[in-house]
Amino acid sequence: MNQAEREVPLYSIGNYQSDGLTCKVNLPEFISFDHTHFNAQRIKTFARIAGLDNLYIYSEPGEVSEYEFNLDRINADGTAVMDASHEMLVHKAVLSSGMIAKHEHQEYEKFSDFSWGDGIIKVNSSELNDRVLRLADKYKMANAQHLWSLLLNEVIADGIYQVAKENLAGDNVSPLNRAAFWATMSELGLFSVLNESFRRSIESKTIYSLGVLALDQAMMVGSSMIFGKNSIRDWRWSLIPGYQLDRILLARIIPKLLPVVTVNL
Repeated sequence: MNQAEREVPLYSIGNYQSDGLTCKVNLPEFISFDHTHFNAQRIKTFARIAGLDNLYIYSEPGEVSEYEFNLDRINADGTAVMDASHEMLVHKAVLSSGMIAKHEHQEYEKFSDFSWGDGIIKVNSSELNDRVLRLADKYKMANAQHLWSLLLNEVIADGIYQVAKENLAGDNVSPLNRAAFWATMSELGLFSVLNESFRRSIESKTIYSLGVLALDQAMMVGSSMIFGKNSIRDWRWSLIPGYQLDRILLARIIPKLLPVVTVNL
């Protein structure tokens, strides 16, 4: 693993580009980024789990959430005093979004399990900075560096998950792969009925299920290599043909557990 890509100074995320990853995230002026890094290699790993060749992360100003304050008291002169310590969320702005860059598939990409897409994560910098300042003020935090880093980790993790869902179980899935998925589910349902009929053990049912998945994957991969002229090196490995739900699950869990922005004090 490239050590240089594991500890990139956070200010570089404002204009970072390497093979498979481009970041253009505006950094707020109110935060010092000393001793703070982002792990570019880890972001690339998340992108590969989501079935991506390239990932673009950028930010732009947007709308911010709207709040109202509760009435505290009314002065003798009739003016109202609001209680700033108890604010109520009226409208929650979108913090980030993840999407697949639309592109025309080549004719040979009939099997989407061999198609690696380009993902985009858009960050609402106005909302991100507003949430940081509000939380820092609420909890009397003198340094919002940790808080900004935590929120950016959350933004990237959620964006990876959104991209993975669209890429691995959305419109990018080809008709052939959709048919393969439902055929596999039908076979598993049939085997489940047969296993109950013969009162087989849990271990036997598990072996049968894994056997069905492995056989269907082997048939689909073999067919795509023969008729689709794909290479085994390009295959997105998955236990489930068609809708790759296992990769989506990994794209949901792993980015939540492994932060990409770290503060080393």
